[in-house]
Amino acid sequence: PATYPDLPQEIEGYHHLVPLEPPKPIGVVERNFFGAYMSSVYKAIGTKDGLPYCLRRLHNSRLAHQKSLTMVDLWKKLVHAHVVQLREVFSTKHFGDYSLMFIYDYHPLAETLKMRHFSSQQTRMANGNHSLLDDGRSPSGTGAGGPPKFAINNGAAGGSASGGLPESLIWTYVVQLSSALRAIHAAGMAARTMDPSKILIFGKSKLMINCCGIVDVLTFDANHPNMMALIQHQQQEDLVGLGRLVVALACGTLQAAMR
Repeated sequence: PATYPDLPQEIEGYHHLVPLEPPKPIGVVERNFFGAYMSSVYKAIGTKDGLPYCLRRLHNSRLAHQKSLTMVDLWKKLVHAHVVQLREVFSTKHFGDYSLMFIYDYHPLAETLKMRHFSSQQTRMANGNHSLLDDGRSPSGTGAGGPPKFAINNGAAGGSASGGLPESLIWTYVVQLSSALRAIHAAGMAARTMDPSKILIFGKSKLMINCCGIVDVLTFDANHPNMMALIQHQQQEDLVGLGRLVVALACGTLQAAMR
């Protein structure tokens, strides 16, 4: 608490919060994957079991519809080797605003695909530049779609210095991600986070899809006339997102997915 005086000491059964992301440099603006919702990530210890958890906070946001918790329940039941498990979702005012908290399993020593393979783009994020998966739409404006698509990072040459990845490594990634999507789709859901900033990597090549369930809660529409068709469309977008990701990895640049 003394190290991070601006953070609450405890939130709904989680204590000793520690930021997992470094503060952004002054003057650097990076548009958020979740559109208008600013997010922060913390590590905290669960009071009940003493285990570490990952807490993702969406600033200035509330639960739009109680029925969206049905999606949370579905995600909590999904256990897969390549999906970071969602544990619970709740609202809190401990940060001085209304925040939504998404609690996930904590995986130490993980980094994102964005950090591993596109870090040269990350260092160029400056004022006016888009994030790697953003076309200017917020999640609430995606309609039947979902999270934004790959977009050009203005002013960045993009890609890793070594170019595209070896085919064998790409196939290793594809097998893992397709296995995760198969399980998610079989459960009647869609990942909606096929983004290099939302896929974790451990060691040499193990992947896990992260942040599942957040877009579902933010965009939940209880009055949609055909939920089945909506979910099928979102599942199709997952596959398109996987294809874009493979193209970007093969070419060594996220811009390749737009060509």
